[in-house]
Amino acid sequence: MKMDILRAANYTYNFDHELYFNRDAKKVFSFPFLDDHAEDEVLRCISECADGSAWKFYFNFPPSERVNRELESTLSEEADTHLIGAHSELELWV
Repeated sequence: MKMDILRAANYTYNFDHELYFNRDAKKVFSFPFLDDHAEDEVLRCISECADGSAWKFYFNFPPSERVNRELESTLSEEADTHLIGAHSELELWV
């Protein structure tokens, strides 16, 4: 199952924004992206090398630069607060 693959790769589910993310890998998967792509595609995306300087977003429709910045900020804050109840007024970016 895709969610098990993500958990095994240390991705955390964010209920507020309906996405999985890994702060160390700097990768974010939207729930709709995961629904629309096969397990082998998800595994390929997880395995892709990232330069580590910028977050990589796997969404069906790319979020705007503003949403990217807000997500990056929110995910960094959540990691610092152990993912407990961080809220943001982000638009729906799926």
